[in-house]
Amino acid sequence: MVIKHTLSWIVVAGLLLTGCAPLPSAPSATPTAAPTAEAAENARGDAMAAAIDLAALKGPSEGGWIWQSYTPADGEPLVLDASVSYALNFLDESSLFVTSDCNFLTFPYVLDGAQLTIEPSPGEINQCAEGSHSEQFMALLQQAVSLALAENELTITTAQGALHFAAFDPLANFRVDSWDEAAQKFLAACDAPGAVLLVDSPEGRFLQAYGLASLEDKTPMQVDDRFEIGSNSKSFTAVLALQLQEEGVWSLDDPLRQWLPDVAARIPHGDAITLRHLASNTSGVWDYANPLIGSSIENNTLEQGYTPQELIDYVVANGAPDFAPGQGGAYSSTNFVLLGMAIEAATGQSLADLYQRKIFAPLAMVDSALLAGVPAAGQIVDGYYMQPSGALMNTTQWNGSQGWAAGGIISTAADMAAYAKALDSGQLFHDPDSSAALIDFGGQPILPFLAYGLGIGKFSDDPLA
Repeated sequence: MVIKHTLSWIVVAGLLLTGCAPLPSAPSATPTAAPTAEAAENARGDAMAAAIDLAALKGPSEGGWIWQSYTPADGEPLVLDASVSYALNFLDESSLFVTSDCNFLTFPYVLDGAQLTIEPSPGEINQCAEGSHSEQFMALLQQAVSLALAENELTITTAQGALHFAAFDPLANFRVDSWDEAAQKFLAACDAPGAVLLVDSPEGRFLQAYGLASLEDKTPMQVDDRFEIGSNSKSFTAVLALQLQEEGVWSLDDPLRQWLPDVAARIPHGDAITLRHLASNTSGVWDYANPLIGSSIENNTLEQGYTPQELIDYVVANGAPDFAPGQGGAYSSTNFVLLGMAIEAATGQSLADLYQRKIFAPLAMVDSALLAGVPAAGQIVDGYYMQPSGALMNTTQWNGSQGWAAGGIISTAADMAAYAKALDSGQLFHDPDSSAALIDFGGQPILPFLAYGLGIGKFSDDPLA
């Protein structure tokens, strides 16, 4: 998925209420004997350990912690320009999930009172783009010696300095009095050039465009502008796979080798991968997307066209599997490229035609399509990629073929609203079990905070989920 900062919103609205109850009166104090020095020290240690319990480590809203800065013992402090790329989530009493630019890894840790030890992650570390602080961040974490919590702040002291974190509040942008205010807060928080917000509710439809469709041309955003919808495309591919199962073309439990024998023979564990593993991100196949994006920042590789087979060739040549099929979960666009290839093999039709005939046309999504190459001038709003430095790179000339079944669809807010309603009502299926399968999040989580069904994920801290 290419993360872009010009965004399209399609929202099913809910109301979030916060409030407080009167505090109970304090109980009467009971006189006690003065503690000994040893007892006082033990009590202080017990209090410190109790204060840093798992609930406190998860943060005020269980949203984790965003790295803000690093203060070395000697030298100039480092203040992060794009600190949202670096975060901590304490999963349990021994596992720490670290977001570090292009790396998403679990680290074992031990907390004894305030004394903190973070051990190396068993996961494979990716090489992020030039200017990233990923390696530095992970190295500093493994030098941790202690941890301190204050209101909405966490500090990890290392042998050489201190890492400073701020609590992440996932609900902050949703505590608003109006959808217009929500959009304004979202744009400000994400530093996004523009957006289209559409909300359908029993009270009616709210549809508004904000900001710019192009920073360079200063083109105002319009409500009917088309966006690259990125990894929302994965859900369309999963819908096709379920429709084919309903039609008796295949079963999602079919092995990949049944439909793509030559491809399966080249992929590690290819003989054990099923279509369901692909649709649920549990196959273990290496994700081509982030490394390819990183290389494009250096040499514009994403401006060239790719066939699905060439994307798989890139995976075979460059990446090892994350785990055996069904033994874990990991977000990988490669899964959906393989699923798209299997769909074409099973039907003898192109993915673009199947999207059109089985999804776009029935839902009157007249402004939606699979982007095959570089967008024509004015075809879509400009897209932007936030680099580690915080600077925005215009990615509109990136070739749509790199996303394909995993991220190649373009659409409008109105079309996506029609699609969201169809998913909710089951309109695209004959069997209610197919709709339920899309949002069955009870399987293997693909990230500690992201459960995954078939082509659709649910963030554990998503206030609208």
